[in-house]
Amino acid sequence: MSHDYAIFWKDKASHDFEYGALRTKNLAEEIIVGWRDQTVLDGFDHELTAHALEHYGVLIQGGLAETHHDEFARNTIALCCRNLSWEMQKEGSSKLSYDETMLAARALKAFSEYLRGRIVEPAPAKAA
Repeated sequence: MSHDYAIFWKDKASHDFEYGALRTKNLAEEIIVGWRDQTVLDGFDHELTAHALEHYGVLIQGGLAETHHDEFARNTIALCCRNLSWEMQKEGSSKLSYDETMLAARALKAFSEYLRGRIVEPAPAKAA
């Protein structure tokens, strides 16, 4: 099964890849600290969050996230992730409620770890 986030983030050499890996972690923290009435996302942050939510839903379904919940709760959270991601992918911007913001922050943190884990570090040069 192919997921939109996996297709978009396939090219590790992409200019957006490294920026996205760093931006996800920062955005996860920003949306919680800066939360007021609604979280408004647009542009790259909007797209990044939609991909993060899709990825997080896959992690939950695979038993790799939200493991402290029972199966029913995990399935419900994964469904919320998929629905929110799908809605965000249809729109160009989003206004997230408090609950959606907290879910997005968890998803962004997990997505940051996924992206940073895929960055290939250059091998250290051997001394001559």
